[in-house]
Amino acid sequence: MSELNKKYEIVFKDKKQETSDIFSFVFTKPEGFNWAPGQHGIFRFHDYDFESDKGYRVFSFTSVPEDNILMFTSCTYDRPGSEFKEHLLRLREGDIMTVEDPQGRFVVDDYNRPVCILARGIGITPVRAILRKLDISGSNPTKMKIYYLDEGGEYAFEESLRHIDNKIPGLEIEFLKSLDTLQDRAEAFARIIGNEGLYYTSGTAGINGMLIEVLLALEIDKTNIKADNFIGY
Repeated sequence: MSELNKKYEIVFKDKKQETSDIFSFVFTKPEGFNWAPGQHGIFRFHDYDFESDKGYRVFSFTSVPEDNILMFTSCTYDRPGSEFKEHLLRLREGDIMTVEDPQGRFVVDDYNRPVCILARGIGITPVRAILRKLDISGSNPTKMKIYYLDEGGEYAFEESLRHIDNKIPGLEIEFLKSLDTLQDRAEAFARIIGNEGLYYTSGTAGINGMLIEVLLALEIDKTNIKADNFIGY
């Protein structure tokens, strides 16, 4: 794993619009910099001082090291007028940012156990990396259910996610438009699988908290639950 607290320079290559307000940003991968699918890093602009912004963001990696690129994905609607976001959208090929501290517990450790992943909106970003790793490694989980909610029906990475879903027998991805349905799916999985499974929830702290309460009420042990909270993305 990469050295913590060390800044690595990354060079901007391209930008891709995933939905009306979600963009992926592609950079060169620094030599010696690695991360596990599901982790995040701290990103800063190189030699640029912000007057009205904290000057950095934490983004999940949406690529995997084997891609030989570094990619993260961000919403643009969440904070209108954000100096950081505005500068991000103005990036040109060759511009430099830095990345540091790949970390986070939102990592699937055991594919021999049933896995339930609950993602809402931009919360799909760490999941995209997890699925990308499955795809290129040729692994087949025992049972992995992914429930991806977007109330507006705009699903980032939809084409590639459906492609991976069709390739891997032990994987099933369901695209949802209702929070009630997401809660129902979580309850149904937990009632059948119980503590034999691992549970992951990715989205805003409020949604994650609600889903965790649902799982705990069904006597899912908290050690079997991992959450990735998205704040101000």
